[in-house]
Amino acid sequence: MTKRGFLVLILLLAITAHYKVMAQRKNSCDVSAYDRCKWGFSKFKGGFESSFHITPSRFNKGRRIIVYNKSLAELYAIALGAGNQFSCEQIIVDVRKPQMLQAKYCYELNTPPDLTDVMFVIMQQHLERQYPEYTAALEERTIGGVKMSCVVLRDKES
Repeated sequence: MTKRGFLVLILLLAITAHYKVMAQRKNSCDVSAYDRCKWGFSKFKGGFESSFHITPSRFNKGRRIIVYNKSLAELYAIALGAGNQFSCEQIIVDVRKPQMLQAKYCYELNTPPDLTDVMFVIMQQHLERQYPEYTAALEERTIGGVKMSCVVLRDKES
């Protein structure tokens, strides 16, 4: 790898870490932001493999999150991790009826340019409103002797 390639890689890692930290710090957005975004959930879509992408949006030159055929726990992992990937071991489902979370969903969010830095926070809020019976958080856990961040999905206390 060239020196320039290495510097680009370091820069990308720093940007990714920045988004993860910002998503955790900003736990809410102005409600009016929802009116300026286009978003929606849908059930499993045949013919699409399970995937997650961030692309330019056709909506007001912003950004777009597209998720196909992911479980609810995986959707929370994308939102809480600000797009960073978590392994299966890092996604912990601690609910009374885990079989209810086996369904696959699709999600799309289009944000205008001024909301791209909070798009994962907006995604978290959409998940909280769409599925109010669950709560998710990042927690430090030891897995295989290594301490790492995990997404823990729980039933919301009544």
